[in-house]
Amino acid sequence: MKEKGVSDNDIIYIELDKKEFKDIGTPKKLEKVIDGFVNDKAFKYLFIDEVQNVKNFEMLTKKRETILYF
Repeated sequence: MKEKGVSDNDIIYIELDKKEFKDIGTPKKLEKVIDGFVNDKAFKYLFIDEVQNVKNFEMLTKKRETILYF
């Protein structure tokens, strides 16, 4: 992606098995974390490792305007 000109600021990678994200178990908590990474209106590529740890994470894919990549 970077080779095609995508800025580091437009790539979000969240590892839910890391210590700082261990307590994220609901879509609402995950959404707050995602929103914390978004600081502009540019299209973002979102990668979430271990997303299956968030019960009903699919709810976010219906709510967001951007495409979510898991």
